[in-house]
Order: sequence, then structure tokens, then C-alpha cells
Amino acid sequence: MNDENPLPDESLLLLPAEWQEELLPRRGVRPGAVFEPDADATAFWRKRLSAQEPDLRAALAATPVPDAVEYLDGKPNPSGAGLIAEMVNAEPSNQAVTRVRLVFDAWIEEHGLPFAIGAAVAFMSFAGTRNTAHPSFTPLIEYGHRRFSDRPLFSMGEVLYRDHDLHLLRGLLADAPDAEFAAAASIVDGLRTTPARKYLAAILFPDRADWIHEAAVEVAKESWTGLLTARLAHSATSLDQFAAMRMRSIEPHEQHAGLIAPLLDGLGTDALPLLTAPTKNPLDQHQVYERLRAVAILPHDDAVAYLVEHLADPFVFEHAVAAASRFPVRTLRVIAAHAPEALPARIPLLAALAARVDPRALQALTGAEQTAVAELKAQRRPAPEAAEADLPELLVRPPWTVERPKSKPLVVRGLEPSGAVSVLWADGERERYLENAAEFDPGIVDWEQRLEWLSAHRRDRIVAEVLAYAPFDIAEQHLEGWNGALQQFGDDRSAGYLQAVLARFGASVADQVVTFLAAKSKLGALLGPIRSPGAAEAAANWFAKRPSAKEFGAAWLDRHGAAAAELLVPNALGPKKSLREPAEAALRYLADVLGRDAVLNAAKVYGEDAHAGILALLEAGRDNLPDRVPEPGDWFDTTRLPQVLLQDHRFGLPETAMRHAAVIMAIAVDTSKDPRLEELGETCDRESLREFSWAVFEQWLANGAPSADRWALAALAHFGDDETVARLTPLIKAWPGQNQHRRAVAGLQVLGGIGSEAALRAMQHISQRAKFKAIKAEAAQQIQVIAQGLGLTGEQLADRLLPDFGLGTDGSLVLDYGPRKFTVVFDEQLRPYVTDEDRKPRKALPKPGAKDDPELAGPAYQRFTALKKELRTVSVDQVRRLEAAMINARTWTRREFEEHLHGHPLMRYLTRRMVWLAQTAESRQTFRIAEDNTYTDAEDDAVELHDDAVIRLAHPVDMTAEEQGAWARLLADYEILQPFPQLARPVMAFTEEELETGRLRRFEGAVVPPGAILGLTKHGWVRGKPMDNGTEFGFHFPLPAGGYVMVELDPGLQIGMGADTEDQRFASVFLSKRLDVYHRSASGLPPRIDPVIASEVLAALDRITAKE
Repeated sequence: MNDENPLPDESLLLLPAEWQEELLPRRGVRPGAVFEPDADATAFWRKRLSAQEPDLRAALAATPVPDAVEYLDGKPNPSGAGLIAEMVNAEPSNQAVTRVRLVFDAWIEEHGLPFAIGAAVAFMSFAGTRNTAHPSFTPLIEYGHRRFSDRPLFSMGEVLYRDHDLHLLRGLLADAPDAEFAAAASIVDGLRTTPARKYLAAILFPDRADWIHEAAVEVAKESWTGLLTARLAHSATSLDQFAAMRMRSIEPHEQHAGLIAPLLDGLGTDALPLLTAPTKNPLDQHQVYERLRAVAILPHDDAVAYLVEHLADPFVFEHAVAAASRFPVRTLRVIAAHAPEALPARIPLLAALAARVDPRALQALTGAEQTAVAELKAQRRPAPEAAEADLPELLVRPPWTVERPKSKPLVVRGLEPSGAVSVLWADGERERYLENAAEFDPGIVDWEQRLEWLSAHRRDRIVAEVLAYAPFDIAEQHLEGWNGALQQFGDDRSAGYLQAVLARFGASVADQVVTFLAAKSKLGALLGPIRSPGAAEAAANWFAKRPSAKEFGAAWLDRHGAAAAELLVPNALGPKKSLREPAEAALRYLADVLGRDAVLNAAKVYGEDAHAGILALLEAGRDNLPDRVPEPGDWFDTTRLPQVLLQDHRFGLPETAMRHAAVIMAIAVDTSKDPRLEELGETCDRESLREFSWAVFEQWLANGAPSADRWALAALAHFGDDETVARLTPLIKAWPGQNQHRRAVAGLQVLGGIGSEAALRAMQHISQRAKFKAIKAEAAQQIQVIAQGLGLTGEQLADRLLPDFGLGTDGSLVLDYGPRKFTVVFDEQLRPYVTDEDRKPRKALPKPGAKDDPELAGPAYQRFTALKKELRTVSVDQVRRLEAAMINARTWTRREFEEHLHGHPLMRYLTRRMVWLAQTAESRQTFRIAEDNTYTDAEDDAVELHDDAVIRLAHPVDMTAEEQGAWARLLADYEILQPFPQLARPVMAFTEEELETGRLRRFEGAVVPPGAILGLTKHGWVRGKPMDNGTEFGFHFPLPAGGYVMVELDPGLQIGMGADTEDQRFASVFLSKRLDVYHRSASGLPPRIDPVIASEVLAALDRITAKE
């Protein structure tokens, strides 16, 4: 071992120099600064005092304070001196001089250090203020414009914000002779009569553990303790003292050197539990960094172990390296202890850390520890590196590493896009546009009057409003006057107006709509049906130049395919660079998606020169690289990543090739459907690529997730599988709570890119169960898009995503213990329980016993435990979905019904408990599913269903009273419990007057507790949008066929208060064509309301307004 540079002493706690500067002097440990008293201090103080003495004595005569009078009379009273000093307010204007300094120097000269310390404590514990409204303020005396009182402890932050005074006083006490120190402690002990004084005494005398505990108890009584805790930490030396302050973790506002430095100084390694305890609120990056910096300097195995166990967490690895430099032997011992049990994904990180430890430290380890470290390093790269000759050129010399000559773009002048402007609707798309737009219909009856008002007051919105909602003959007259401009609406209303105008007038307004969207790319989805040169230009620009709108550009290119290519050729060969480059990028993308021939054929429309130009373009861009190849940032470290194996598992990628693999993944995120990705997947083992991409993602997160490298998250979709889904989903749900909504949205896109059933189920779960509304809505929207792409509704997709949970096709699951067996069955709420071999229900599945087969019983018991956990939320969701299907009159074809409901191993337990309705054009039949899986009627006779039958859950509205009674008797005879009320459901209907007027007066004037209103939101009702003052003035029910049932509230629900809001009066209840509580007189009535929906809406309102 090199004696000139020995390994460090690992028993010492060495604080960084800047943290040491935070520490106060401590007697016997750190001396104070050299004290040089101000020679003019006494004269200054006496001059100020004599100038104000007449006024001071007048005030004391009106309100006697004996201590203060004694001091004015010349007696050495520290408490009086402190009050008089605060009243005189001898604080100098120079803030660099301590608040107490000048008068303190005078006190020392006149009365000595012990008196001065006591007077300073009194001085800092008095407060003079003009604001006396606080209940803690009990005035002692009034002087001038201020009233003086004992300072409440919570306000000590004003005194302690600048700690010059504490440095001065602690320094003098640290250096004082023993007799003076004892005298000062005695004086201060006599002054400890208020919480503030107890607190100051504890800070000044850190050797008095009893004083510190008393002060800690006082601090614990305060609601905000941040600065109080930080200053008292300069005295505290035990975890019990911090516990007395109610401090069990270091919260975000406390993660700074002002607290951490004294904490480490006082507690040493005992500070680790406080440093690593979970916090109530999330830490930002700087706060995490400070916390880890503190852990990394603690000379204790547990501190190093904490870092080793969290190596993949943000910023931990670099601090583990710092700890390894400071404690090399300890670090290797901890690594050796953790290595045998390390998960495969953590081995590269552990090995990378071990490689950064001074190799001389190995000599201090035992033989077993040295072996463990050696084996760990060997596992880091279990396979030998593949030779260059055995790798494709892409992983040896990829195109972005090779200098290529730049070719001058070929320009073909005079080309004009072919084809007319058109609007091409997908099935049902135009109807959806009109339906969405109806929400913002102003409901105008007299359009002539409306036009007059708009002309006089709001000319900026005449044309858009008229085109969108006026009768067609009136709207058509204003068609030529619209240039695509809209009033500054919110995005939702702007989208509604554009959808209405485009759906009504089609190609006539397409260019104007494109003009608006080109400048408002947030609404880029509306570009979809428009096929025009302007639409092609906007889509190409979004795709190539606007990352936030890239998905809209790609969607438009995908939708219009070869026609899009034909529209883009003129710009791709044009002289204008700003138009040419986006068009080139879009054509290369289309060549990847459609094939080169499709793009070349599109170019032929413009002649041979154009064809040659596009051919040259595709040849020159055969590598299809982005303008800037996304090189990984400084955070990317291949030595900490798992090895990527080749397909045969015999060899692995060298680290240079691993870096190339990361670049390929990054490029594929930016360009979509990159063939290089396919080549990478064909060369390497996909499972190791999955682990590699996940490790890259973790490394990105661990280094603060720099936004320039967001590809590290998006790239998970390339080789992700169900394991990736399981790891990523909890992060997506947590990110919004960490102010990372955009990252959560990107995570949802990864799930969509993986596209497996597990990924879609995770998205569906987030859309229903996530804590944060915004991410729930985003997940629901993405699910809807995926469903539409499959030609399904969201509910149809949900049917198909329900797993079978390992149940047999008949819904059975047998738990085999060897000598005994149990069968899993489900109750009416899909709660699992077991029956024994005699079919007797058991209260719980018994734990395996001594006579059971251990190889069978243990896994069987665990299987049932896991099943109960898996079904905990699924069961509730499926019951809720089934009830919603009945309320919304959802239908299934016979094939869908038998495959996804009756035929599903889990859902069959619910479907057998319900009454169903099968309808054809000529027939109607209610039925249930019997125990032998046949269909029977209310008389328990077998029935046959037609192949073309449409099936739905029967609602009492659908049945006669006799039929309803017959079904109720049959289910009772079979002792069948239903998962929710079906046959016992109340039936209600609108009156003729209600349908004619739209007013539901029977509910108006009712007073309802807010909790009842909030409860309706679980059954399809929606709270209104909060106004500027945070009040929601209503709630509504969206009718499936269009329109709303609106309830206007008085005084309205206060956002954030929930059930704590006062009771609400139903000011008005009405039917409305559009969602606007403020225009009920002109809103129009919704179309025909389904009787089932009508009954459910009325029953809900009747239930919460009924008087007990």
C-alpha cells in the first residue's frame, strides 16, 4: 500500500467546507471569532438612551414595567435592559452589523459578559409592532406608535433569519472563562419564563440537554417549525430531541445546509434515519441532491448500504461514487454483502460502482468478500464481446458516424399541387363533429336580432358564430366573409366552432380552417378529414418542425397516404427551403410506411423531372437520418448498463455498439417505423434489449431526466413487453403528483406503443382509477383512439381486455393441496371464496398443513391470495360497468355476448344473475342463463336466441309488471342475488309538461347536502366547470342521444371543499340541447330521451331530493 497516499481514515465524519461555515461555535469544539468591542458603543448607547429617557419614563409611568424602570434607574436588570433596548430600537442601518451588536458591546463594558448575554436574550424575546390582532399578542407597554410584548415563539423567525447574533453570542460563550460561563447560564436560567426565551436559552447553551428538550417541546406546538428547527439543530445531539420537535423526517423546505450541517454535526451517523425517512411532500432535484450528499459523508455501513440499495434512483450513483472515494473499504464490503442477492438488472450498477473503488481497498477484505466482488465484476459482462466481423455495419460504423458528401437539392420549378380541395369523412366522423359542436351552440332563436347585436358589439365573432350555428340559408350568406379567424375562445369552444363550420360547409371552408389550424397546432387533430395542399403543408411542418404537434402531422400523413405524397411533391422539389425540408422529411416517412414505389408513383403525376427529383431525394436520404442525430447526453454511461446479447446468447455487444444501439432507439422515436430498429431486433436478443432500454430509462431518470433526452422514455415502446408495462405503470400514476404531467402523458404513449393486452389494460386502469383527473382523461382519450383504430367502441375494447385470471373456460379454479382440494367460486360481487370437496363454503382458504403436499399446497395458497388481490378493483369495475350498460341501454350482438360475457370465465358469474333482453326486428324475449348454460324464460322454460338478436340487460322499463314479478319470483326461488338492483329498480318518466317546457319543476327548490350531489358523479353525472371565484354553479347528466339534464345550484359548490360546502338549493332543473346553465330560455330541448335513461335520471334526482 502506498504510504505517501494512504487510504482515508473511514471513521471520521468530515463536513464540506461550506457546510462547516454554517455551524455555530460550540464550547470545547469550535471557538468563536475574535471579539473586538466597539470603543464608541457605550457612548452611542447612552446618547440614544438619554435622548429618549423622558418619553420612556412617561410610558413606564402610564404602564409600569418594574424591570425596565430598574434598568433606567441604573440597576443591572438584564430583562429591563432588553425591553428598553427594543423600545429605543438601537438597530443600526448597516445590516452587516449584527442587530444586537452596538448595544451589546455597551452592556459588556458596563456590566460584563453574563449580564450582556441575559440582556440579549431578553432583547431578542421582546417584540414591538403596530399589528396587535394576533391572539398571542399581550401588550406589556405602549411606546410611540408601537406596542411591546413578549415575542411569540412562531415569530422568532424574524429574529433568527440572519444568525449573526447567534454566532456572536455562541462564540463569546464558547470562549468565556468557566466562571463567566456559569454566571451567564445562571442569569439566563432565571429569564426562561416564555417559550421564546426557553428556545433562545437552548440555542445558546447546547450543553444543557434539559433546556433543549423543553425548547423542542415548545417548537412542536407550532404549526410552522422550519427555521425554528434549523436553529435548534445547532444544539440538539440526540434523535430523542428531534423527536420532541415532532421531526421524524427532513421535509423539502428543510433540505438545506442550514439544517443538514448542524444535524450531522450534532447527531453524526445517528442522523441517517432522519435523512432517509420518507417525506410528506416530494423533493425537487436540488433537495434530493443535498440529502444524498449528506448520506454519502456518513462513516457508517448503513449509510453506504442505503446508497447501494438505491443505485438506480435519481442522483444516487454519483453520490455512491463519492462515498466510495471517502470510504473505499466500507463500500467494497457493503457491495460484497449485497452482490449475492442482487437482482440481475442491478448487477451492472453494482459492478460499475465496484470498478470505481480504489483497488488497494480489496486487500482489506476477507477472502470471501474478495471472491464476491470478483464474481460480481465477472457477471457484469457474462458473455464475451462479439467481434466487429460478426456484427452488422449498423452497429460498427453506423451512417451518422461516417462523413458523407452533401448533395445540392434538386429543384424542379413551376410545379403546382394536383387535385381539388376536399373533405373526406371517416364513418360517423362528420356526425361526431356536429355532436361535439352542439355543446357550444348558443341556442339563438331570433338570428336577425342576434346579427344586429353582434354587428354593434362583437363583430369579431359574427361570421364564425353564424357559420357554425345559424340556419343554413342565413349562414350561407356570410360564407365569403370568413378568413378563418375566430374570437379568442378557449380550445374546446374553438374546436366546437371549427367542427361545426367544417361539418356544415366542407370543402368550401377547408382552406380557412387550415389557416386557423396552422397557427393553432394544439387543435391539429381537426386537420384529419381535410385533403388539400395547405393541409399537406401544415402536416409536414408539424411532423418535421413541431415536436408538440408531430403526432398530428404523422396521423394526417398516415390517413391520406399516397394522396398526401402527391400533394407534397411540389414543395419537396421547390426552391423555398422552409417548405422543401418539411416536405422532404414527410416523403421519406411515407416511403418508410408505404414503400418507395408508392411515393415515386405519386411523383410521376408531375412528369419525369419530378420523378427523377424524388428518386434522387429518396436515394440521398436512404439513411433517413434526422437533421440532428440525437446523441445521448453526458448522463449516458454504458459501463452501468446491462450487456446486450446477440440472438444466440453466445456473444454480447461491445460498449461502442451499445451506444450505437441507444442512438438507433432515439432516432426511431423521432422518425417512426425506422428499419434500423428492425435490424437491431433481428441481431440482438429482444429480452436483453428490453432490459437495456429499461436501464437506459432508469439512468436518464437518475440523472434528473433532462428534457433534451426524452427519447429515453419513449424508446421503451420499441422492445417493451408486459414486464415493462408492470414497471412503468406505477410511475405513470405517480408522475402527475410530482408535477410531471407531460412525462406521464409520454408514458401513456409508451403503453400505447407497446400495444399488448397488458398495456391496454394498464391504460384502461389509469383512465378509471388514477388519482389525477388530467392523466385519467388523457388515458381515456388514448384508449378511445386505440378502440377506434380497431373499429371498436371504448366499452367493446374493455370487454376484450378483461383477463381470465387463470380460470378454466367454465370459470372453474381448483386449488390442489394434494390430499384435499378446494374449488374457487364467486359471489354476486365477484368476491372469491372457496368450497371444499363436499361443496361446503369455507370462511377462508385454510393455510397448508403438515399433511398437505408442500409442493402443491404452498403455490395453491399463494395463487388464491394473488387472485383476491387482482380482483380487488376489477370486481368493482365490472359490476359498475354492467350497471352502466343497463342504464345506457348498451347492446351486444349474440356473438359478442357469448364470447365476452356469457363465455368469459369471470363474467359468467355475473351474467347468470341478471335478466337479459334479446330483440330482433320481429321478436322480443327476456331470458336468463341457467346453471347448465342454456337460456330460459321467466317460467324456466328453455328458449332459443336468434343469431341476429341484439342483446341488452333488461330494465324494469322494458318489462310489464307481470313479467317483472315473474322474474323476481324465479330468482327468489333459486336464491339468486343480483350484483346491483335490477328487477327492484324504480321506474319513473317525464310528464308531458316537462317534455314540452323542458322544466323539471318537481325538483326545483329542494335543498340537498353537497355529499349527495358528489355521490351522483359516480353514476354518470358531471360537475360544472368552476367559475373565476372557484364556484361550480351546477351539475349535469349528458344524455347518450345528445343534450343534457341540467341542475343549477345556489350558492354553488366551492372547488376543493367537496362535502364541506354548505347545502345546495336546486335553483332550476331543466332539459337542454347544449351545456350552458346560463341560457336555459333559449337553449332548445334535446332529442328524444330513451325511457331507460329518463327513468334513471329522474330516480337519481328523486332519491337525493326526497324528504325523510
